[in-house]
Amino acid sequence: MSSIDMTIRILELICSEKSGATVSQLASALDQSPSNVCYYLKVLQQIGYVYKDSHSGRYKASYRIVDLASRVMANNELYEVAYPVLLSFSETEQLTVHVAVKEENMGVCILIVGSSKTMPSISRVGEVFDLYPTALGKVLLAWLSESELNHYFQEVELKPYTPYTVVDKERLRKQLHEVRNLGYSVDENEHRIGVRGVGVPIFDYRNKVVAALSVLLLPSHTKEDVERIASKLKNVANEISWRLGSKNA
Repeated sequence: MSSIDMTIRILELICSEKSGATVSQLASALDQSPSNVCYYLKVLQQIGYVYKDSHSGRYKASYRIVDLASRVMANNELYEVAYPVLLSFSETEQLTVHVAVKEENMGVCILIVGSSKTMPSISRVGEVFDLYPTALGKVLLAWLSESELNHYFQEVELKPYTPYTVVDKERLRKQLHEVRNLGYSVDENEHRIGVRGVGVPIFDYRNKVVAALSVLLLPSHTKEDVERIASKLKNVANEISWRLGSKNA
């Protein structure tokens, strides 16, 4: 493992622990000697990304990481273009909007706008989630090429999150084909019981899907409501896609 790999792994492990991590925990997880881990911790402390809690003796991540993430988001064209459009939509419809992108075989939430009375399927920016059981993920999968989708199915084991999760690959293929035809996806309690959502794609100047939008649905929303919201959400996505240079928007 290179020095860069080791530094990042230590930082990831510390960030994943709510109460921080001890030297022995880190050494065990990384199969390294405590002295070697201490060297990297000292470097991370010096540059301000971790600190040692004086009471517990555990190492914790500093808010400098949050600052770094906020600068990444501020310099992200998609974030800059999408946020004002989604804020207006969220305030008008009183719905929570999530934006996610695909990274390898997973989805990553990059933006949450608004609030809703429903419990979110994706609870925070930066959360990594499986694609196949969510409205966001179904959109990101539906516009993959056949070879890309085949590769995804070879790499990912489909496990049921709820009794409603589609885990049969052929059935999921048909569902994704329908998503592409309709232009939107629906998650009916597939990722979490009590959570329903509608998702739509965002296209860039190459007319490639670069992200997905989804909104949470209330239990009172009917099938007609879902279709109405999906139509409005597609208009929002088209506006963002147009601003990103898509010719199909």
